[in-house]
Amino acid sequence: MDKETIYLQVQKELVKTFGAKPIEDVGRVLTIVQTHTEESKVIPVAQYCYTRLFVELKKGNANNARQSWVVASGNNFERRERLF
Repeated sequence: MDKETIYLQVQKELVKTFGAKPIEDVGRVLTIVQTHTEESKVIPVAQYCYTRLFVELKKGNANNARQSWVVASGNNFERRERLF
């Protein structure tokens, strides 16, 4: 599946709740992307989807979106690691 189609799926599922809990948003985006793309492309496609949705929902500009992705994805990773 191409990243535009995946983005539309992410948008459909997250548009109402996106932005309230960025760490959970990252987890949900990753889950959606993992089911629709090959493993080697998961992170770049998830970042694309997260940052694009961030900007389109007027949460901030592209730089704010990128910074939010870095922080939220890092925190999401740390949260997952603590569970193991």
